[in-house]
Amino acid sequence: MDAKVEFMLRGERRGALATDWYFYLGSARGSGGIAARLGRHFRKQKKIHWHIDRLTLEAVEMAAIAVPDGRECDLVEKMLKSGDFETAFPGFGSTDCRRCEGHLLRLTANAERPVPNLDL
Repeated sequence: MDAKVEFMLRGERRGALATDWYFYLGSARGSGGIAARLGRHFRKQKKIHWHIDRLTLEAVEMAAIAVPDGRECDLVEKMLKSGDFETAFPGFGSTDCRRCEGHLLRLTANAERPVPNLDL
């Protein structure tokens, strides 16, 4: 866990994430839907707009799971209740959400690697 990705939340709170397994839960309700959103996240050449952009630029490997009709907050809640995930950094990816502590999760130390059964 040597490398760290640094970011700012709302222009005031700084954070750093160590190398680990992270899971970002987001929606794609804008134009182009999920295909456009994932295409943007997987591109290396892009303007940094969202918190997740910093991670996608630094990630060694990325994968996506689309959950039809999935609600990001419901998925966050389900993953946290499993005990295999924890909030990686409060406020990350959820500055407009009043329900969740954060939409970026990290595998807990006791979670199966590389990825536990998500059963979404």
